[in-house]
Amino acid sequence: MHILGKQWLDGYLDYHMSDREVRVAVKAWLPLETLRDMYFLQSRSVRRVWNYFREVGFRAVLNKIMSRRAEWLRNIRVIAVGAGEVLEVGQHVRGLEPGAPVVFIAPCHPQCVERIVLPTALVCKVSAQVLSQVTVPGGIALLENQPIKHVPGYEGLAGWHQLSGLPLPAERGRLLAWAEEEFKSADAASARRLSVNADSKVQERAETRAICDRRLTACIFGLGNYVKTCILPNIDPRIRVAGIHEIDPTQLGRIRRRECVYDTCGQARPDEKYDVYFVAGYHHTHADLAVHALKQGAWVIVEKPLVTTSEQLDRLLKAMRDHPGRLFTGFHKRFNPLLNFARSDMVHRPGMPINYSCIVYEVPLPRRHWYNWPNSCSRLVSNGCHWLDQFLFLNDFCPYTRYSVWRGGNGDAHVSVELENGATFGMILTDAGSRRIGVQDHIELRSSGVTVKIDNDSRYVAEDDSRILRRASINKFDLYKYTYGGHCRRIFAGSGGASVESVERTCRLVLDLEELWQEQRLDEKP
Repeated sequence: MHILGKQWLDGYLDYHMSDREVRVAVKAWLPLETLRDMYFLQSRSVRRVWNYFREVGFRAVLNKIMSRRAEWLRNIRVIAVGAGEVLEVGQHVRGLEPGAPVVFIAPCHPQCVERIVLPTALVCKVSAQVLSQVTVPGGIALLENQPIKHVPGYEGLAGWHQLSGLPLPAERGRLLAWAEEEFKSADAASARRLSVNADSKVQERAETRAICDRRLTACIFGLGNYVKTCILPNIDPRIRVAGIHEIDPTQLGRIRRRECVYDTCGQARPDEKYDVYFVAGYHHTHADLAVHALKQGAWVIVEKPLVTTSEQLDRLLKAMRDHPGRLFTGFHKRFNPLLNFARSDMVHRPGMPINYSCIVYEVPLPRRHWYNWPNSCSRLVSNGCHWLDQFLFLNDFCPYTRYSVWRGGNGDAHVSVELENGATFGMILTDAGSRRIGVQDHIELRSSGVTVKIDNDSRYVAEDDSRILRRASINKFDLYKYTYGGHCRRIFAGSGGASVESVERTCRLVLDLEELWQEQRLDEKP
């Protein structure tokens, strides 16, 4: 499939089509607006690179730069209207059939694509005359310089995604009607022509040649920056990545090398089977993928959050009980070696409470970033779960007895928890502050007259009433080596994954706090 970036290039996979969607061959494309608030876009700054270099070292900075540079095409998003011809329809689609001329809305797409997949609500059947008006021989009419007047409002549609959990705005009907009228009078002859091959075939999946070796096979779900910089570099070489599922063709890039299977389907295909699953896609998809992997008898390493609803948690726990020792979590803060120093310096004994307080700074989210989707839940679920899980881990996942959360006037989340053993937790989660090196945190642990301070997962100080007991430091990017590399070693050692109890305690607490948070948001005055 062709996608327009700096050039109109072929070699990209097609978007996956579900049972309730249609695939359209684009004949004309009219961009309405470039969307500039979708993703984290960093300015090029030598000082910024230097700040990160001092914090995490050369290799981590280089990986991050390479990963972010590879996302340049992903970062260019527009809302557009277009005209085309239906190629395929899902089995649950009614009222549209292959060959039908249509106009459509592309709410969050590259500058132009050869083929597009959309829910039926964003597609409207039109007369053949409308399509013929904007059709150019052997290509697509890109109406980028077309004079546009009196466009109806489309703010709710800009950046909309079918996985967001947001309802489709009613304004789509007005915009589709406007697009039909606009194309009736469009001047295709003056448009930029993007050539396409008449023999181009739909391809959602790029197969690879058969590779026979004794390594375990793995599949990765989601190919974002986190996977490329934190997971892939730390997978044990005894595990071969045999498949990558990523729903965005621009993240996969042009498929030229065939070292593994590439697929734009967000789920595993019925005929796929792997030994290990790495799950790091959209938050609300984690649980279903993990359950699928466990039912196959595979090992599964799931990035946070493990679940976003109680119903997902119940299904995940059942699958874990049916297939024990097969699930590993991406709560990397559990595996910080500085925690071993803390237990030693506090002369920790089983059952002894460790009090925990922290201040967490998160980089403010772009307005239309997917972390803001209803399906992704709040910052408590998307990021706050890390510190809650670390607190429970330090206290051997003791049951919690009290919890509360309240929202500050500046949007800060103030979280408190108390456990049966008497341990208390306090967290301020904020996005007000310095963005110099991204996410930062300051943690204090207190027990047995000893205070431990950990800054940014890397700098450690322990003190008692009379002296400094220990100072230590690590590279915080090594946490991913301890986490994902460690999980791989545990798989080969057969030492087992996360316990059902640990997953249930962390996830129940996070979901209970999320429920309180959402209740407060509903009570807010508009």
